[in-house]
Amino acid sequence: MTISENYDEIARCNRCGFCQVACPIFRATGHEAGVARGRMALLRGLVEERIAWDEDLKEPLFNCLLCGACTANCFPAVATADLIQKARGEYLDRVGRSRLHRLLFRRLLPYPKRLRLAARAAATAKNRGLTKLARVLGLLRIFGRDLARAEGIVDRFPDRTFRQQALAGEEKGTGPICRNGPKGAAHKLDLSPFPSVEGAGDLRIG
Repeated sequence: MTISENYDEIARCNRCGFCQVACPIFRATGHEAGVARGRMALLRGLVEERIAWDEDLKEPLFNCLLCGACTANCFPAVATADLIQKARGEYLDRVGRSRLHRLLFRRLLPYPKRLRLAARAAATAKNRGLTKLARVLGLLRIFGRDLARAEGIVDRFPDRTFRQQALAGEEKGTGPICRNGPKGAAHKLDLSPFPSVEGAGDLRIG
């Protein structure tokens, strides 16, 4: 399915601008391409072939949080999140995936051992300043702009992973209802790739 099949839904946007108030991306950036009416104008241009499918579409298509706040403020209730998801799929089919995307989803995430090794290597490189040097030299651009931007978000990774600081095994739920099952249900958590324990409280079951 292509977004051209959803043209009538896209055209329902009357560009009133009420989505601006609700959109967290627009409040953070102030860019028209980051609000629902800007995205709908973009999709309409793609369907009408006034805009070409290329890599410049990546940011406006993929920085949407899909939170639905725009639709809640939209008089015609245009389902922006659903349309953006369909447009993302078509973008990947037409333009292709980035090197970083292919690396993560084809080479690392399906293989836990590789993911653990990659996480440890990334943490070591970050803590020793190697990633900063690579960013300055422009080497991270090989994997696209996103990795270069993400490198500056975290100052340092902990020296040990969550698994190394917590006991491996199962944790019994103590509350009346566990998040993913009945009381007393056991849940296995493979936390070995995660380098930080700051979110440990969020992972408690029960």
